[in-house]
This record gives sequence, C-alpha cells and structure tokens, in this order.
Amino acid sequence: MDPLERPETPALRPVSLERLLDALEHGVFVVEKGFISAANAAMARISRHAKPDLVGRRLSELLADPDGRPLSDPRAPDAVRIRDARGDLVPVSLRAVTDSLHVVIDRSRESRLEREVWRLTEQLQGSGRDPGAGDVPRDEYFGMIEHEIRTATTVIRGYSRMLLDERVGTLTESQSGFLREVRRASERISSLLDNLLEMASLECPAGLRVSRRPVALHGIVRAAVDGARPLLEDRGIGIELDLRAEPDSACADAARLEQVLLNLLSNAAKFAPAESLVRVETRLVECDSGAAIEVSVCDEGSGVGEEEAEEVFAPFVRGRAASSGCGGGVGLGLALCRRILEAHGGSIETLPGEPGGVFRVTIPLDR
Repeated sequence: MDPLERPETPALRPVSLERLLDALEHGVFVVEKGFISAANAAMARISRHAKPDLVGRRLSELLADPDGRPLSDPRAPDAVRIRDARGDLVPVSLRAVTDSLHVVIDRSRESRLEREVWRLTEQLQGSGRDPGAGDVPRDEYFGMIEHEIRTATTVIRGYSRMLLDERVGTLTESQSGFLREVRRASERISSLLDNLLEMASLECPAGLRVSRRPVALHGIVRAAVDGARPLLEDRGIGIELDLRAEPDSACADAARLEQVLLNLLSNAAKFAPAESLVRVETRLVECDSGAAIEVSVCDEGSGVGEEEAEEVFAPFVRGRAASSGCGGGVGLGLALCRRILEAHGGSIETLPGEPGGVFRVTIPLDR
C-alpha cells in the first residue's frame, strides 16, 4: 500500500464525539483566539456555567491566578483557578492536549481512591483496629487489595501503551493526548498502591528490608533524574546538576535510594512553578558518625512552612501545598523516604528557612 494511502474508516459523528467528551470525569475545552469554542459537561460542572454559556466566553474571564487576577494563557501552572458562575475560585490543573484542546482537572475533588484511603485511616486511628483484623489475615487482606487494583491498572496501562504505539491504527493528535492522560492517571494509581502496600509492610515484624552494597551515588542521582525527567518536562521545568561529592561511593541499596530521590523530584514536578528550575546538588560532609554524602533537591516553589517541617514526614500527613489542591496523594511518599534513609543510618530534612522548597538527604559513607 502506498504510504500516503490509508484505509477509509467510518467518520465519528459530532453527536457521538460530544457524548464521549461528556462522559469524561475531567473538564475539556477548546480555545480559539482567546475564546472558548467548545466545552464538555464536566467543564460546565466545574465552572457552574451551562455548556451553551461557556461557548464564546473569553478565556481570561474563567482563568485566574490564586489571587483572582485574570489569566489568558491556558498553559498556566497547576496553581491556576477557574472563577465559577458564583465568583468562587476553584483550584484546577490544566493539561494541554494540543494548542487548542485542554483538559481541566478539578483539584477540589479528591479521587475516590484517595477519599477511601482517608476514610479507612480515620476509622483505624479512631478504633485502634488492625486493617486485617477479623476473619482475613493481615497479609491476605493487603494481598487482595493489591490483586484487584494491580490487575485493573495493568490492563489500562497495557492497552494504553498498545494504542499509543499505534499497533491497531494511526491516532490523531487529540486521541494521543487523551491516551497519555489515561496512562498518567493509571501510573499515579500504581504509585499510590505501591506506597500503601509498602507502608503496610513496615508494620510487619520483618520491617523494611534494604540490600546494601558499594554503589556510586552519582549514578543513582542521574538514574532518578532520568526517571523524573518526563514529569518535569511536562511542565517545562528544567533540571540542573551540581555533583561535587568526591568520593561518591557509599554502602547502600541503590534501588531504595533512587526511590527516595525520584520521590523528591516528583514532588518538585508537582509543586514547583511551571518553567522554573530544579537543582540537585551533592557534597561531602562530616557528621557525628563520620563522613557522609549530602544530597539536596531544591526547587523554586513555596516550600514547606516552619510549622510543618517535621510533620510532613509522618504517614498520611500532607503539606499545605498538597492540601490546597496543587497536588494529589495521601501523604505517604516522604514518610517512606524517611523510613528508607533511617534503615541506611541516614536522614532527611526540609529547610523551611531557605528560598523555595529544599529537601536534604544525608547518607553515611559506611566503608
């Protein structure tokens, strides 16, 4: 077949496309020359405007910064707000599918999974019960949760990847954008599941296991940066490395340390301003226990306040940035980071007095 020839496919009727978009949980709108030309039902719900009233409305009438100042750029950062029909500012995130097509994620509504996690946590803290108490052993209880969620997310990620690879046909730019959003959402669920199960395992007698051997720390830093790069680039965030620790060898669990650094970089991708810079620095320091390597992850966000500098490392505690709607999650990532570093004889802290968000990790050389 001539590469320019394509088999004819049935055209998708406009009414069918409208129904498909209205079935989406997130808002979708099309902007042309600064005006909204189309929007789905979820966008109408978020903005409290009727769908017909959204069409033809100037975008700057809807978009605002956290202080209520109008915004005209649909590629604004996650701190953007939508001014609804009542004049209230609704925290949202914007995702550009194309130059004109955008997805709106309502950050004022947590995902059902996150709400259920918080509900379960409150019940357990109030009753002192073990989540596996009763007829089902603890390990089996978490095993069933893992199986159900993991199976669903694996199917979603697998089919999304197959469609994005265009194994069953060529995709339009809009279709590819929607599928990338589906894959990102499923990866977020998988990450949340991993954190939940790992926190559950820490309550078992065996606790957190680390396999320590001589590693080159700078290689681990670069691997974590490569893993987080798509998240950072998605919001136009640059990354700068200043790796000065010499020697950079330590006795550690490489996979666990990469998990810590990837978590910190992922947080920076959530909370740092779009088009900003994240710096990762290493240096050799002396601690009470001897020589150690210090790794700092610094972003240009609002950082952690003095009053919550210690609390953010506790399980199921979220900082003010996450609670205000700028990022999801249930507050497990930093708690896991602390557990991992404590298992290495190291530490993690945040520096609220510094400009931006600064997290500092200390790892003993332990020769």
